[in-house]
Amino acid sequence: MVYKLYQDEAWLNEQYIDLDKSIREIANELVVHPMTIRRWIAKYHIAKIQPVPLYHDKRWLEMQYADRQLSLREMGELCGVCPDAILKWLKKFGIPRRSSADGCRIAVNKPEMRLKRSLVKIGSHLSEVTKQKLRVKNRTHWDNPLYKESMKIKFKLVNSDPKLRELHSQQMKLEWTKPQRKDVFRGETHPMWKGGVSFEPYCPKFNKELKEEIRNQYHRICQKCYEPENGRKLDVHHINFDKQAGCYGKPWNLIPLHQKCHMWTNQHRFESFHLFMNHYATNPEINLNNDF
Repeated sequence: MVYKLYQDEAWLNEQYIDLDKSIREIANELVVHPMTIRRWIAKYHIAKIQPVPLYHDKRWLEMQYADRQLSLREMGELCGVCPDAILKWLKKFGIPRRSSADGCRIAVNKPEMRLKRSLVKIGSHLSEVTKQKLRVKNRTHWDNPLYKESMKIKFKLVNSDPKLRELHSQQMKLEWTKPQRKDVFRGETHPMWKGGVSFEPYCPKFNKELKEEIRNQYHRICQKCYEPENGRKLDVHHINFDKQAGCYGKPWNLIPLHQKCHMWTNQHRFESFHLFMNHYATNPEINLNNDF
């Protein structure tokens, strides 16, 4: 019987494990078919210890994909595999994928992309029309007319369906009960802060009887939207925002409003003051210029 080198377990172990040669390399060296080498390796139970790829670890995938917000391509480059391999293991571990919009947003806001955009803009000059559009776009919240318009459309859609209105209400309650919201929108940090005037007491003469008299004086009609009471008593609003008027000889400047119209006055104090004071001046017969 002819002795063949690949039948030696020690030699085969040295070539395959110690020298880290592949089956094809050993076969080419001995001029045999690779399946012959594979068969003898299996016979002697010789096996390499394969390191576990990084993308087989769920915690690593979550850290790179969710925390560091890397893309599938970037994670594949780190592991030396294609993006499809990363996607396969994301699905296997049940890690939710980002939407296309979120992926684009993350890609655009990366530092290298920002630097690239800034380099492209060097030396460029914007027209006055473009500058004005950017000024409007960069305004925040209610100072931005585009934001106002989008919120009007959103409120109109939400109010058209009771189920959507209820869902929106629950979402807003959850949002405004978050600790970070409470810390930011509280006291002096609130954008509507007026020096703590809401904690000032009302004049004791501003009681239920006086409120009813004001409502009846205006025939129980809101003086902003001119709609009658709709099951809830009208609020009585201090036009000049003076809670102590009437207690120190100053005339009352009171007017009945619906709750939503009353909330509008707190957000638009300057406009509401001039609107209702003009209303008083043009309607002297309803001006309660008395001391109570």
